[in-house]
Amino acid sequence: MLSWLFKRSLAGKHAPDITGQKWLNETALPEAVRGKVTRGEPLNIKQDLAGYVVLVDFWDYDCIHCINAMPHLRDWWQKYKDRKFVIIGVHTPEFEFAKDPEKVESAVLRFDLNYPVVSDPDYTTWERYRTKEWPRELIIDSQGVVRYDYTGEGDYEKKEEVIQSLLKI
Repeated sequence: MLSWLFKRSLAGKHAPDITGQKWLNETALPEAVRGKVTRGEPLNIKQDLAGYVVLVDFWDYDCIHCINAMPHLRDWWQKYKDRKFVIIGVHTPEFEFAKDPEKVESAVLRFDLNYPVVSDPDYTTWERYRTKEWPRELIIDSQGVVRYDYTGEGDYEKKEEVIQSLLKI
C-alpha cells in the first residue's frame, strides 16, 4: 500500500543536483557557489555544499500546507544559518499562473523568506527528486546524503532533531 512512498524516498542516497529558472536570495548561499547558480549552472549539493547540512524544501506559494510550514523554516534559518546550514526553497508551481517569476519573487518577499529560493517552473528539480506533492522537505548531511525525507505538513520536532544531530548541536 505504501510501497510508492519507499520507492521514491531518497533517504540514504546522494541528493540530486538543483537547477531552476531564477534564484532569489542567492547571496544567502556560501560565497563559493553564488556565481555558479547565477550563471545557471546546476548546484551539486555533494560537491558545492560539502561540509554543509542542507534542507531542501519543495513548495508552492499557493499551497496552504507550504505556507503553514514557513514559520518553522524561517525559524530554523535564523537559528542555524551561521552553523554551516543552508535551506534551499525550490518553488515548483502547481498551477500555470504560479510559474510567473515576478509572482514567485513577490511571494518570497511577502512570506519573508530570507534563505535561497530557486524557481523550478519546468519541474526539472522536482522530477530529479521524484517529488509528487507539496510540501516536501529533505535534510541532507554534510557529505550530500539524504538523511531525512518527509512529505506533508508537520513532524517539525523530528525535523529539528535531525538538523541538530547533523550539525552536532
